[in-house]
Amino acid sequence: MTAGLILSALPIVAWAQERNNVASSIFLNAQNEQWIAFVKKFKSTNSISSHKINILQIGDSHIQGGYFTNQVRNLMNSKLNVSAGFTFPYNLAKTNGSEEMRYYSPNHWNVNKWNTNDSGKSPIAGYLISTNDSVIRISIGINANNPNNRSDCIRFYHNSPGVFAECKHAQMVDTRKMGDLVYVTTFKFVTPVDSASISFIPHQRLKEGFQLFSVEVDNYSSRVSYHALGINGITFDGYIGKVNYLPWMRQISPDCLIVSFGTNDIYSGKINSALFASKVCGLIDTLKRAFPNMAVIITSPGDHLRFKKYNNHAIAIASGILRNVAIQKNCLFWDFFSEMGGEGSSRDWYKKGWMFRDYVHLSKEGYKRQGSMFYDAFMNTVEQTLEE
Repeated sequence: MTAGLILSALPIVAWAQERNNVASSIFLNAQNEQWIAFVKKFKSTNSISSHKINILQIGDSHIQGGYFTNQVRNLMNSKLNVSAGFTFPYNLAKTNGSEEMRYYSPNHWNVNKWNTNDSGKSPIAGYLISTNDSVIRISIGINANNPNNRSDCIRFYHNSPGVFAECKHAQMVDTRKMGDLVYVTTFKFVTPVDSASISFIPHQRLKEGFQLFSVEVDNYSSRVSYHALGINGITFDGYIGKVNYLPWMRQISPDCLIVSFGTNDIYSGKINSALFASKVCGLIDTLKRAFPNMAVIITSPGDHLRFKKYNNHAIAIASGILRNVAIQKNCLFWDFFSEMGGEGSSRDWYKKGWMFRDYVHLSKEGYKRQGSMFYDAFMNTVEQTLEE
């Protein structure tokens, strides 16, 4: 592989349509076996007997913030019943997360993040929180403005092999082992709820305390689960080296994976094309070996400015490399950098109120726009894939 080569000779099928003034296109390289199989499943989601679709998006702070993925999920909800899937109680870790889900706990929580975790790799969310308290109380509130957000099944992933768990309105509570040092406590409800208050009392004190790795919000009537887990500051290299993602992915066995890294890899403005390509290929190869039937969509980072003023020429190079990898590894590719307007477009987005003042992150409205753009491209690609 020639890492720096941009395959500009390959045709990209794209067009623009207006839906609420949002420009839309389709993904590159959609005619591969895994995507076609995914589309067949996705188009059959109205069938009662159809397979539940699991979509997982992993990435950096653009994903952790939740606005982008919430917009995709909410738009998808207009056609299907979509549950939130894997999440993390980010606000208990004193960091930013989705506004669709808030947690409250009177306990004192210690926080470990991927880049400070000296005891090994972090779970898929890149964070874990722990407490030495003997009784753990957690309340979860789900945005009730959209009835599809309600849940009739909530799963807590933790490290306690023996635990008394209760929730006042739960029909069933069950704790089982997921894998090495990971246990899942499931709360099932008769009817979907938009809030729940849960208590855990471990049977024994663990040296590391009660550790909470992630939470899964599910709905048995939903045909799609859209899991979204981002990690502030993460790079391709950091994700490969510091996040123990495979056991968690095996738990849900994604039908479609969306990979959204890159901003932190190239913010310096410098890029070693061969090394960057090697890291991207390493992650994709690992994922494809583990899940050979999974469709993979790679997205490019958006335009941003270095130190709020300088164009970052490395973004275009990185986008070309990501495009090359997608083609060579039978993945789909969404070029958000180009959709945004290319180099320097972050200035225009800022003038329109779509860019945050750091010129790296988008504003809330900007992420909603990005989510609408991605959703349109996703649905357009689904619709066109099996057409003759």
